[in-house]
Amino acid sequence: MNAKCTRFHAASTSGAKLINQILLLYVCVHRAPNAATTLTGQLLVLLTGEKLSDMNETTCHKTRLAWMGGYNFTEMCINSTVNYSTAVSPAFIIDGYNMKSESIWQTLSVRMFLKPLAATERFGMILGSLVASTLIILENRRLLGTCRGPHINDQCSMAPDPFQVLTNKTKEEVLLET
Repeated sequence: MNAKCTRFHAASTSGAKLINQILLLYVCVHRAPNAATTLTGQLLVLLTGEKLSDMNETTCHKTRLAWMGGYNFTEMCINSTVNYSTAVSPAFIIDGYNMKSESIWQTLSVRMFLKPLAATERFGMILGSLVASTLIILENRRLLGTCRGPHINDQCSMAPDPFQVLTNKTKEEVLLET
């Protein structure tokens, strides 16, 4: 994740200098601020917050809202529900805790689970049920013997008699000859 991208610039305060290097994703002690965490939080504010056009920088800071540089350096005040909280490890709370492990993230990833509209869910269930029912009916017809052999024009055709295929005669013709 590189800090020098247009969205991070838009989410930063006006005049902020972003470093042109890959950000460290090291999980560290809560006393040291992490640039990746701060920029990601500010980007969430920019993408999910409500832009307030009637506020200047001073008023925005007084009301505890986010002041950002914005796209094309059009400064703006944003009201958002993004919040930071400190994650404190038990290693720093419990006396005598074994501190032999350390976490380093190699990549940053996000998982998103989308829930479809109720109408889309119903449509999928109805369509799936129809397809499954149709296939079950067709398979049962084939297994019960009401439809054997190949299907021609969506109708069942009778399979040829294996005896007739081998002898090129019907069973009746063979019986009459004897």
